[in-house]
Amino acid sequence: MADAKQRILVIEDDVYIAELIRDYLEINNFQVVVEGDGLKGMERALKERFALILLDLMLPGKDGMAICRNIREKVDIPILMVTARIEEVDRVRGLGLGADDYIMKPFAPAELVARVKSHVSRYARLTKNSGSAKPPGELEFGGIRINHATHQVFVDDCEITLTRKEFDLLYFLPSNILIFMRIPKRFRKTNREHAKQASRAAAVSPSACTPPPISTWRRVSV
Repeated sequence: MADAKQRILVIEDDVYIAELIRDYLEINNFQVVVEGDGLKGMERALKERFALILLDLMLPGKDGMAICRNIREKVDIPILMVTARIEEVDRVRGLGLGADDYIMKPFAPAELVARVKSHVSRYARLTKNSGSAKPPGELEFGGIRINHATHQVFVDDCEITLTRKEFDLLYFLPSNILIFMRIPKRFRKTNREHAKQASRAAAVSPSACTPPPISTWRRVSV
């Protein structure tokens, strides 16, 4: 059963759908906050603490894709897109921007609740297993440590510089491997090539990462 303190932010301008989601989630002991305007919803997501965000794509004030990207750059939180867009390219783009799952309208309320519970539980396990010494949003594997909040990458405790695309892919793939496997094969080739570049860039000797980059954006080169 969900903890009553777990808050879900629903950014949805369709009042009927928003209330339907609220009813089913509250029955399952979630506290639900509904925001119908995209820009206001994004501001609340960045200022308040939530366990998960349910995000529509077609919103007044700000597009759902832009909201997803802006939230993902600053907050490490599960984001589930709920939309009527059926084009495959929209789903792939949403997942690439950092969404954790994609729920099509019309949807079965019970399935939506099940997915919310699954992602909230998964995120809780990941943050619990990460330990208090590891900052939120940080991944560590094979001697490589990636901090999403500061956009830093370390190889054997030596900081290196990656391009923005290399950093995004290096962070995205290990943290979203199941999502990546659901992406159609014809879209994977480009991602694989960039992932290889990111891995090669990360596999440098400590002496190679000493010189600072000429131009950086939060320690990710432009």
